[in-house]
Amino acid sequence: VPEKVPEKLPGKVPEMKKPLFLTEIKGLTAAEAGTAMHFVLQHLDLHDPDLKTQIDGMVARDLLSPVQAKSVDPGRIQQFLDSPLGMRLLAAKTVRREVPFQLQVPCGEVYKDTHLDNETVLLQGMIDCWFEEPEGLVLLDYKTDRVQPGREGEIRERYRLQWGYYTRALEQLSGKPVKQRFLVLLATGEALEVERVETDG
Repeated sequence: VPEKVPEKLPGKVPEMKKPLFLTEIKGLTAAEAGTAMHFVLQHLDLHDPDLKTQIDGMVARDLLSPVQAKSVDPGRIQQFLDSPLGMRLLAAKTVRREVPFQLQVPCGEVYKDTHLDNETVLLQGMIDCWFEEPEGLVLLDYKTDRVQPGREGEIRERYRLQWGYYTRALEQLSGKPVKQRFLVLLATGEALEVERVETDG
């Protein structure tokens, strides 16, 4: 069963460094709203359909500010959970969210103009979510930005290098193959599969 929301959640969304009156009038930046959405997605009990009450509970426990909570649309989350991919996530027995990783890669992969062919660099990152099915692991990356119709290929390519690192890191951590990767566009509930290519490692 996927993780339940603990009584006390680890961590807290970072305080937004702006005057209160500006926050109340103008709301959050896109980046700040994205941070709030990722925090909620990390800690929600995915099997409790009352998402709004869960988010209100995070505010009551001072884990989210009211402004941050207002930026999170539970309808968008529910739209994803009701999708075929969302239902696969809910059916999975093993689900992990916000998984930190470290990955050692050759310098030349990151810095194309370097001559340090024998040197490596340590990459650190966070995988939004993965779940396990009998044939392998499914990797999810949540995006809150809007993608114009017909430009889905651009966002796939924009994150292509990142996906390669995520895939290698997860396979090293788990010892299991990653069979599918999806960009989850929360603005529309759409899931874009990112096909694996040879350069992903």
